Amino acid sequence: MPAYNAQETIAEAIESVLFQSYRNWELIIINDKSTDDTGAISEYFRERDNRIILINLKHKVVVSDARNTGLQKAKGEFIAFLDSDDLWESSKLETQVFFHLKTKMRISHTNLTRFNEKGIMKTSSLNYLLLAFSKKSGNLYPNICYRNRLGMLTVMLEKSLAEEVNGFNNHIDNEVYLWIKIARKGYKFGYIDKKLARYRVSKNNLTHQIGRCKRIRKRLIFELSDPSYSLNASLLWKYYYRYFGTMHRSSQNYKLAVLYYIKSVKYCPFHYITVFALLYLCSAGVRYILTKFFINDRLNNNAGFKWQQ
Repeated sequence: MPAYNAQETIAEAIESVLFQSYRNWELIIINDKSTDDTGAISEYFRERDNRIILINLKHKVVVSDARNTGLQKAKGEFIAFLDSDDLWESSKLETQVFFHLKTKMRISHTNLTRFNEKGIMKTSSLNYLLLAFSKKSGNLYPNICYRNRLGMLTVMLEKSLAEEVNGFNNHIDNEVYLWIKIARKGYKFGYIDKKLARYRVSKNNLTHQIGRCKRIRKRLIFELSDPSYSLNASLLWKYYYRYFGTMHRSSQNYKLAVLYYIKSVKYCPFHYITVFALLYLCSAGVRYILTKFFINDRLNNNAGFKWQQ
């Protein structure tokens, strides 16, 4: 569990580990030079449960470095990941460990629930349909290079497998590159279609995340453009623009969403994902028109209003 300035959420994240029905775990918290009470809260839990290990880093690092620090410290055969603002359902570890022992899979992931300050978020019909078309198990190469369907907080893998591919890459600070390295070696992915984790969606930091994610994804695309990967570069960019179009739509920047969806349609126009990009484009376009003109009209109508006591 890498943690940076997570005082508002880390206690709940830690408690979701404490409440696991599977008891033979260790929780390694990597406090990434936090300037708030993240370290103090983590220390409070560490003093009360000796299965919790706290590592206080002396210098701020990228999250991939923090996760590699946890991997090096881990003693268990299986590794699972939980960010300091996300949650696990109580049966998560028990279900996944049993799955690994039964199937002999070296890596697996599960379904998840998204939530925000208002509660559980519903999956849109378009996204539900898109998920139905996505391959989630078996040999995921090269599919995973174009579209990652593995939620970080849902993954479990053998520690020896993570070591075999040299863990996370701090140059490309994104977990998908680890999954790609594993898939490229021919290892099959297991999938449990149960919502065993909860991913927190925060509107407050979504705009900041978009800029960071764009830079990371571009680095990944340039890496994957190497001829040795034998990938379709246009398809890589098609998924890039569709994904960030959706990110902009989620942050209610509908104008940018429309522009990104249009760019997505231009790349590989006859690929099946174009159908979804067009549907998202229509949705974002309607919202942009309503937001721009309806809100402007209301502001103009109220421009001459004066408060009278």
